Amino acid sequence: VVDDHDMAVTHVIRGDDHLRNAFRQIPIYEAMGWQVPAFAHVPMIHGADGAKLSKRHGDLSTMAYRDMGYLPEAMRNFLARIGWSHGDQEVFSREELVRLFELKDVGKAPGVWNPEKLLWLNGQYIRQRPVADLVELALPFYREHEFYNSRGIEIKPDERFHRMIELAQPRVTTIAEFPDKTKFYFVDEVEWDEKAVKKFLKPEAVVILHRMEDELAALPEFTDHAIEEAFTRVAAGMELKLGKVAQPVRVAVTGTAESPGLFEVLTVLGREATVRRIQRAIQVASAQPA
Repeated sequence: VVDDHDMAVTHVIRGDDHLRNAFRQIPIYEAMGWQVPAFAHVPMIHGADGAKLSKRHGDLSTMAYRDMGYLPEAMRNFLARIGWSHGDQEVFSREELVRLFELKDVGKAPGVWNPEKLLWLNGQYIRQRPVADLVELALPFYREHEFYNSRGIEIKPDERFHRMIELAQPRVTTIAEFPDKTKFYFVDEVEWDEKAVKKFLKPEAVVILHRMEDELAALPEFTDHAIEEAFTRVAAGMELKLGKVAQPVRVAVTGTAESPGLFEVLTVLGREATVRRIQRAIQVASAQPA
C-alpha cells in the first residue's frame, strides 16, 4: 500500500488470486487518508489442460521467447488476446490495442495459454516485417548455428543473403527457423528427402532433367524471368504441365519437394551450382528402379 501510494499508483490490475488482498489493503488506504486506487481483478491464465499456468505449460521469460525467435509485437498481441477479444479479429497493431482494449471486455473465465496461437501470430508478424529488419534479426541465429559454425560459413548481409531471407519469409514462424530453411544454399550436395526422391526422381525424369540442364546452362542471363522462360520452353516442347518439369528440378536443387519459388531459388543459387545439382540428380534418377 505504501509503495503504491508513494508511486502515485491510480489503477491496480492483477490476477483474481489477489482479490482477497484488496479487502486488507483498502482499509489501510482509508486509515491513512489516501485515495484508494481503482482495483481490477482479472481471471488467471491457465494451460490447455485447465490447470494454472506453470513452466510445464511453457511460461518462460520474455527474454527466452526472444531467444527462440519470437517478435515483441507478436508477444504483445498474444498476451493482449488472452481472455480478451474484439469480434473475430486476431492480429492487432499496438495502436489498435490502445484504442480498443477495455477491461469490461475481458472474459470472466480463465484465459488459455496457447503456444500454437503464439506461433501463428509470430508468423503473421514476420510476414509484415521489412526484409532488412529480418536480416538483422536473423544474423545472430546464423552465427550461433552449429551447421554454419562447423563448416566455417561466414554469413554476410549482402544482396544474395537478403534475397534468401525474402524467399524464406513466408515459410517461417520464428526468426530461429531461417538458418535451417536456407541451409540448402550453402552445401555442396543437398541431403535428399527419400519420399521426394522416390516420387519425383524416377527414371522418366532423366529426360526432363537433361533438357533443363541444357536450357539453364545455355541461358545468356541467369535471371528469374529467363529461368521461367526456360522451364516454359521445356514444358511446351515435351507437352508437359509446368509442374511436371519443375518438381524434379526442385528436388534436384533443394533436396525436397517444397521450397520457395523455384525460379527465384535458382537465381540465388546460381547457374554453376544449379547445373551441378541437376547432374547429380540425373545420376540418382537413372539408378532408380523402373
